Amino acid sequence: MLTFWLAPYLCNQPDCVSLFGKPPANIWELLTATVLMGFISILILGWLTSLVGGILGGLYAFFLQKRDLMG
Repeated sequence: MLTFWLAPYLCNQPDCVSLFGKPPANIWELLTATVLMGFISILILGWLTSLVGGILGGLYAFFLQKRDLMG
């Protein structure tokens, strides 16, 4: 989604507005949207990421102990 806003901002062609249908966003809107979307992503998917990482880390440690590779 950020690329959708960033592409018109970085576009240097004269017909950039006609390609995307709206004028380029300013840098403040881009930064605000990035922070907001990052925060929402952490709230919605952050717990899932930590849960999957914990399970995979536990399985990795279990297999290392089974093969006597952990001290």
